Amino acid sequence: MYNQILKNIFGYRICAGCNSAICESRKINSLDGYWHMDCFRCRACNQPIDGLREQFASCGRYPYHRSCYRPKCDVCKNIVPSNPLGSLTNPFWKQEACPSHAHDGTPRCTCCFRLQPRRTKGYVDLHDANRKLCPECMDSAIMVTNKCQPLYAEIHQFYEGLHMPVNKRVPLLLVEYDQLYAMVSNKTLDIKGVCVRHMESTINIVTRQHTTPEKRTRPFKLTLDHGIVSGILILFGLPRILSGFLIAHEMMHAWMNLSGYQPMSEEVEEGISQVMGHMWLECELSSSRNGKWSQFERKLGEFFKFQVEVSPCPIYGNGFRKGHQAVQKYGLKKTLQHMRRTGNFPF
Repeated sequence: MYNQILKNIFGYRICAGCNSAICESRKINSLDGYWHMDCFRCRACNQPIDGLREQFASCGRYPYHRSCYRPKCDVCKNIVPSNPLGSLTNPFWKQEACPSHAHDGTPRCTCCFRLQPRRTKGYVDLHDANRKLCPECMDSAIMVTNKCQPLYAEIHQFYEGLHMPVNKRVPLLLVEYDQLYAMVSNKTLDIKGVCVRHMESTINIVTRQHTTPEKRTRPFKLTLDHGIVSGILILFGLPRILSGFLIAHEMMHAWMNLSGYQPMSEEVEEGISQVMGHMWLECELSSSRNGKWSQFERKLGEFFKFQVEVSPCPIYGNGFRKGHQAVQKYGLKKTLQHMRRTGNFPF
């Protein structure tokens, strides 16, 4: 009661550490509260922290010296052991885990990369190249080819809005991991989609939701009746917003080929395709489309945008950053015109 009177009448702050009034002029404003200088102490060693000049870590409402802080593992809930390599950290999702969980069989979602916490609802095994999905990613996963067609139609409209229509007869097909990698030349890259060009072949596409590969696929004949592009292939079992990004990316490959662009370096072609996928994500995550995606899908979309922007890959990461810089400076139309003439981004 006395502290409340001091706060109400004299405007004193209440210390988050000792819960008494702060009468001194020097105080620390941190962790959503005010502290006496002497009350701002490390939760582990109980020694004071100079919150005005010293860097510190926090867990909940408690401060820690950087050297004392040991995060709790989000998988097993134990304190992450001291390790020269540190913890397994997923900074976007703020998940930290013991290094041992990287190789002890703990399931990891192949889309958001989060590890499964113990005693929680199990991750879903897609029975395809050891791919697993967390329950949240599984909620919006597109499992069969025909379920992806409405999204494909929406992305056609996105391209038409940019005055870049793509031949609508080019088929979009969902496939398994091995089938996808059979169609790509650079198998060292993490590929989730491919635009198939200059090829006629019979492939297996996913048409039924089933755990057994033989029961979920059927043969499909890729032909060149649609020009030099035979089709767009995407991994089955990806969340809807990631599937959309991949379609927007691969559709750029199709558009450039159908529009007569000459071959260019992987960095340039993949870079501008990443730019188009990133543009689609930005459009979908804009405030005008708030009701279209669930809260988790929006968070997942931001995660995929973040991955595109910070990717260390020389082809996809550097290519995106160069292409994005060019589009920001010159606009999409002039960038594409320059690429058609020179095979490179304008600088």
